[in-house]
Amino acid sequence: MSTGALPAINSPTTAGAVHHGPTRVGFARFWAHRHVFLALTDLAILGASILVAYVIRFNAGLAFWSAEAPGAIPYIRSGLLLSATWMYVVWRAGAYERGLRGVASPVIRVRLLLKAGLIAVTAVMAFGFLNREFLLSRQVYLTSAIAAVISMTISRSAFSRLDRVLAERGYVAAQIAIVGTNRVALEFADSVERESHGSLRVMGLISRRPNHDSATNRQILGHVDEIESIYKRIHFDKLVLATPEAGESFKERRGGTVISLLNFCEQNGVALYMVPDSFEIAVAPSEVASFSGTPLVRLQDTALHPVYEVVKRLMDMVFSCAILLIGLPLWLAIAVGLKFTSSGPILFSQLRAGHNGRPFRMYKFRSMSVDAESRLGQLVDLDALQEPVFKIKNDPRVTAFGRWLRRSGLDEIPQLINVLRGEMSLVGPRPEEIALVHKYDQWQRRRLKAKPGITGYQQIKNRGGSSLTERIGYDLVYLKHQSLGLDLYIMLHTPLVLLRGSGVSH
Repeated sequence: MSTGALPAINSPTTAGAVHHGPTRVGFARFWAHRHVFLALTDLAILGASILVAYVIRFNAGLAFWSAEAPGAIPYIRSGLLLSATWMYVVWRAGAYERGLRGVASPVIRVRLLLKAGLIAVTAVMAFGFLNREFLLSRQVYLTSAIAAVISMTISRSAFSRLDRVLAERGYVAAQIAIVGTNRVALEFADSVERESHGSLRVMGLISRRPNHDSATNRQILGHVDEIESIYKRIHFDKLVLATPEAGESFKERRGGTVISLLNFCEQNGVALYMVPDSFEIAVAPSEVASFSGTPLVRLQDTALHPVYEVVKRLMDMVFSCAILLIGLPLWLAIAVGLKFTSSGPILFSQLRAGHNGRPFRMYKFRSMSVDAESRLGQLVDLDALQEPVFKIKNDPRVTAFGRWLRRSGLDEIPQLINVLRGEMSLVGPRPEEIALVHKYDQWQRRRLKAKPGITGYQQIKNRGGSSLTERIGYDLVYLKHQSLGLDLYIMLHTPLVLLRGSGVSH
């Protein structure tokens, strides 16, 4: 079927604009059911992984020990049980949902695949001890699980990439209207557009009070009492109810908004969601529960497993020593380049805020002129900043050689010394200057709960982002979900970000 060029969807900038829902042309029409395609793809991958593992074990001469090839029927039965268990775990986590809950970070999805694979393999092997017909080669189980995780990760990357391509060509998977004009509504709207890369479109905000916040730059579609006419004018298929406005009475909350919106959505087939006033706190799926029908969310920062902390520290030391030793000729060449291109020391050091705000001296290859710190006051007024963060475009203090160091990220290499000293880690939130940290509020200081890192989740997702709120949002996602798998994911993606050279101020 021809994919054809997809017509762009008009932006809701005119009050009288009429929208008839997401445009679906050619393949894009079927892509609306991508959650079904993803489930079928996973099923095919799991079946193929069992088959490949069986062939490798008994027919490819790659077995760990010699054995006559048994019949394939027992492995087919075992593969069905493995696939059913694996997909059930993934389904229970909401990964096959069509709604907004199915939109999640690829990192979290990869972690889910690892968890599902471990549960499925353990379940099949345990069942094998109860039923001898399922007590088969552990090599087949292990090989199939590894192949499945790798293949399913690649397939999800392809799905994500196709989502972006279709969004760039004008296809929108869902049109969303948000009820509320407060901070929670605005933050959620920004999050949807940032994380969906255009595949989800926020059509505008619906006010819940007569005097809505006119300071927002987002379109106000109308008042909540006009929901019927808004829906006829802008045919949204998802409605998100933000936390109640300040000063809204219990009667207004119970009768005037929630119930009427629920009735409206049920009548028109619109999915209704609610965003609580804890949006700025990252929440894991396992922390969402209910008590006697009342939704409960446990709010906490990540609770690190002691084994993870020990292994991460060992990984920091091994990788840091290896990078310093293997790259020694390059580090010496950089030192010579700094001496020949500008006057001053090779290394630059500065006090930064570390774990829980403890100060430490951080090292970098010098990329600026010697008088850079004394000239900062001429370029930035720290007391006039709207939030404690700044980014100077085309910074005149950066040397020509320093621009290359910054673009390549090699100026950060001396921080491996800080890693070996235990002041930093390879992966974590970036360490900030003491003067700026002193201006942090309580929410912003939450990023200090992890040991600072040379690279981090924010660096691979939004390197060089100028908004402190956006930066901290990524840091808090890392804090909530940090694991060895996520650390390795960040470390593997960091060189790709450095090669693109994006998000660097010179």
